[in-house]
Amino acid sequence: MMINKWIMKGFLVGFILILTGAAIIPANALNIEKSFLIKSMGNWLYVGGGGPGNYTTIQSAINASTDGDTIFVYNKIYYEHIRIDKDINLFGEDNKKTIIDAQGIETAVEICGYVNISGFTIRNAEIGILNFYLPPPDDIYIFFIYGNIITNNIVGIALSGSFNTIIHDNIITQNQLGISFFRADNYEVNNNNFIENECHAYFEYVLFLQFLPRIKWKGNYWDDWKYSLPRVIKGEKVILFIMRPGWILKDTVCYWYNFDWHPAKNPNDVKC
Repeated sequence: MMINKWIMKGFLVGFILILTGAAIIPANALNIEKSFLIKSMGNWLYVGGGGPGNYTTIQSAINASTDGDTIFVYNKIYYEHIRIDKDINLFGEDNKKTIIDAQGIETAVEICGYVNISGFTIRNAEIGILNFYLPPPDDIYIFFIYGNIITNNIVGIALSGSFNTIIHDNIITQNQLGISFFRADNYEVNNNNFIENECHAYFEYVLFLQFLPRIKWKGNYWDDWKYSLPRVIKGEKVILFIMRPGWILKDTVCYWYNFDWHPAKNPNDVKC
């Protein structure tokens, strides 16, 4: 889905405000001190609050939103499986108290769009956050996962064929697999805490279809790594050969490695 470039530029300006703490808070949320709230180029929608204009479920607010809107979700446990196919901001009031619980089945948050998602606990899912096969990217299209707690899922975050993703300042804990990348490109994984996952991170790419992916890991805390040396992230490389027109032979899978060159020695101070 393609949207006007001025809208996405507004997203980028907004994310700068996230990082600097220069937030603009809507009138309905003036009593909530949250530095991650950003100026939106669209409308604000609310979930779980009182008064007119509030929605009872996150999905109903998403359905009512349009590209460039911001959805603010108040503290509550939401037993939902949400799907976002628009380019929006989705913010929780408090990442410890605003909870999306998938009740042990399916995907908690399925995304096919360029979304800023922040301030949630996402738990009890087969996949916590799934982002897949976005359209060919423009450099201004960026997908942010920022300041969330991803816990007790089979896979915490899975990116499949997606581009331009920043995973920043999350707590990824007690999942079977923390992060999985499949044919994803141009992503950054910075300042997250990987704690008590059976496997923290894994990636795979196909060399014939995709050149070496642009991957940056920096400043993450890994509870299985207490050294000053770079932390190794193990993955797979699949090489496809064309033997003759119309024939493709899949070569044996080779192991491949990324590195977090500057891993954190102590857990990062993750805030929203």
